[in-house]
Amino acid sequence: MKFRFYAVLHNMKLDSTKTKGKRINLDDYRARITNGSREFEKILQNPETNERIGFHSANEFLADNTTYVYIDGELENIISFEEIDTIGLGFSFSLLREIQYLTHYLWTVKDNNIYVRDGFLIVYENNFRDVGTYKASVSAINSTADNLRDVISTFSDEELDRAVSTMEEKLFDLGSEENNNNKRELIESKYPTPEVFYESEGSNRYIRAFFFTIAARSQAILSLKIVSYINALECLFSTSRNKITHNVAERAASLVKNTVIERDELYKKIKTAYNVRSRIVHGDPLNNNEDELAEMSKVLDNLLRNILLEHKNFFKEDTEKN
Repeated sequence: MKFRFYAVLHNMKLDSTKTKGKRINLDDYRARITNGSREFEKILQNPETNERIGFHSANEFLADNTTYVYIDGELENIISFEEIDTIGLGFSFSLLREIQYLTHYLWTVKDNNIYVRDGFLIVYENNFRDVGTYKASVSAINSTADNLRDVISTFSDEELDRAVSTMEEKLFDLGSEENNNNKRELIESKYPTPEVFYESEGSNRYIRAFFFTIAARSQAILSLKIVSYINALECLFSTSRNKITHNVAERAASLVKNTVIERDELYKKIKTAYNVRSRIVHGDPLNNNEDELAEMSKVLDNLLRNILLEHKNFFKEDTEKN
């Protein structure tokens, strides 16, 4: 039985028109990213599907310049709608998590506020005349590092290719490539799993740092973004309980900066961010203004993108799991 899955990429704009869509690889799925309504309008020709999706949800796909992903595929060994009912909802969440995973990798190219919320699975026969429909939803709404939500992030073909290419490297997958049971955090099903934190599942400091960085993107409060960014830096650079702030700030600055002046400047910025994090987690009020926190958050966001991408081999080759 064939299927098609749709999900809007909110706050995303493509720099050129793609009526049918640009082909992207999402693991084993044939997917396209498009800013034209034609592919979505196909399923709305079926009154039953149109009614199930609903007016407001459909309009999100049909609005001008909406960018969305659609995935085409076939469910092998599924021959009836009764059978698809047993897996339809779980499969919908799996596909939506896959697209959400793409939004994480868009961050590796540049800071943005792109997110997914709803995904619609259409299982069909006879060219969409006989259909079954399922809906999955996730709640994380991203903002930029300086906490802008109502902006549109524009991506070129070259930037999309970079994001997909990095995703195909599976930099942040749990477990080794030899492990056939390898599962990717944040994709599995309706609920995220805690596997990202367990050594037995292949967790390491690099993966945990990425997890906290992604968590920062979905925080709606700047100070909480900074908490998650600092957690990410600790995953990468903290090796003992002594002098954690100094060690993390010094090691991060030494890794990415070439001159003493540059290293000293970044060291001070990280320590200042640490003070914000310390006050928040210990229940103390802040004496910083929002502009200061926004600049601090942008520094940490850019720093982590640099470390996780430009210095990936340094951490990926590190076998220490603690």
